[in-house]
Amino acid sequence: QVEGPFSNPNGDVAEVTARWLHDACEDILLARNKRGLGSGSAPVSTLPWLLELYCGNGNHAVSLSPRFGRVLAVEIEPRLVAAANENFAVNGVANATVTALPAETFARARTGTGCRDLLDGDDVDQLLADAWRDGTVLVDPPRAGLDSDTLSLVAGFRSVLYVACDCAALARDLRSTLGETHKVRRMALFDHFPGSRFCEVVVWLEAKA
Repeated sequence: QVEGPFSNPNGDVAEVTARWLHDACEDILLARNKRGLGSGSAPVSTLPWLLELYCGNGNHAVSLSPRFGRVLAVEIEPRLVAAANENFAVNGVANATVTALPAETFARARTGTGCRDLLDGDDVDQLLADAWRDGTVLVDPPRAGLDSDTLSLVAGFRSVLYVACDCAALARDLRSTLGETHKVRRMALFDHFPGSRFCEVVVWLEAKA
């Protein structure tokens, strides 16, 4: 971990949280295979792709990469971007990439409300166009929660994994947007910061239609 940027001080609980996210992704896959079999599609062994916003040093991306065909990560802090790239290399993760941008800048560029020149030309637009059908997004924002542009982008995904370090911000985002577009499938509370008033609340949401 790079000195200076945020890091999780509770490795044991972080490991339990990662296991919870793994289990949620396994259930997302099972649900999609069940839905696909109903329409005549063959079952698959991995989910198509994951977008992770606020990825930090890439620990979630590394942990979840075997569950996905591709992982796209976004992080504002350049030192953490470098740490994430090293994390991918050390752990042999070949299907993940990280972009150095604020989440809101990424969201604005991808939803057409920002400057697209900030981003390299790639196939992310096509992936996002299919996000409501097969996209999974993981967000782990600061205590302020999601800004309106990022919230709008996240609401366009089939499956949402939201790691909240302030339950009030999570409640606001659910009440304002995600509660209208998605339904909560599972929720858990993790005490990453014993002795403080903050707990991590992790939610798995699925699109309503």
